[in-house]
Amino acid sequence: MTIQFPEPVGQELLGLPNPDAFVSRAVVRALEEIRRASQASMRPRKGRRLEPSEARELHLPEVKNRDCELAWRHSHRDELQRRFAGEWVVLEGEEVVAHSGDAAQAMEQARAKGVVVPFVFYVDSPQPDTVHIGL
Repeated sequence: MTIQFPEPVGQELLGLPNPDAFVSRAVVRALEEIRRASQASMRPRKGRRLEPSEARELHLPEVKNRDCELAWRHSHRDELQRRFAGEWVVLEGEEVVAHSGDAAQAMEQARAKGVVVPFVFYVDSPQPDTVHIGL
């Protein structure tokens, strides 16, 4: 392992009578200098910091249990292969709400129908002599 020290720290380390005893101190000083140098080169932040009373809560959509979709996908594997091979499919419950060769387009279609958190998956094209493991 190689550690690069800023010049003043490296010179100090080389001048010590027993450098091994002071390596940890030198490493700490080197890291502090590197941190100071990187902070000095950073641009100041624009805007202002929010006060605690102004901070907004982050509201994420609730992710529901997808057991229904997983079971439907498993039980309709053959139908999915026939109808949607090579496409991205979005399920909501037991309903295919969108499908497309482009994942982003399928998700956009689903969101247009009111789906907040899409359950999306890709349906592989059938390949001869191929064994599928999993879903």
